[in-house]
Amino acid sequence: FTIRNTPKIEDKMVWNTIKQPHTYNCSQIVFECKNNKKSNPIKKEDIFQLFSYLHPITIGKFGILISKHNNLHDNAKIAINRVVQDKYMIICLSKKELNEIIDSYIEDGSITKTMDTIYGIQSVNPGFGPGFD
Repeated sequence: FTIRNTPKIEDKMVWNTIKQPHTYNCSQIVFECKNNKKSNPIKKEDIFQLFSYLHPITIGKFGILISKHNNLHDNAKIAINRVVQDKYMIICLSKKELNEIIDSYIEDGSITKTMDTIYGIQSVNPGFGPGFD
């Protein structure tokens, strides 16, 4: 499923950052949801499936993969690194991590601290930098 640009989201700094042509040029954020078992990690095929939905001009270069358990096979990590080389960003989150992000946003209107704690997003992608909210 996708989230399209809405006036409410438009005002948020994270949306302003990822929609810029020099970052991820997003008109939409694409989500891929996987119902994987803990014993069945996310694989490169799952990463490339989400990647195939993205388009640098019409949709954008940013996607979020949500799974029951955020356990990545080594080949999925390699696939994510490959996608990043093409200046795309795919973030993988577990159901628990997604809930933490939502709770953080509800509590103080910010996701920066939670994303940095969970994913190290600011160090992984300096393009987001300060003000990831």
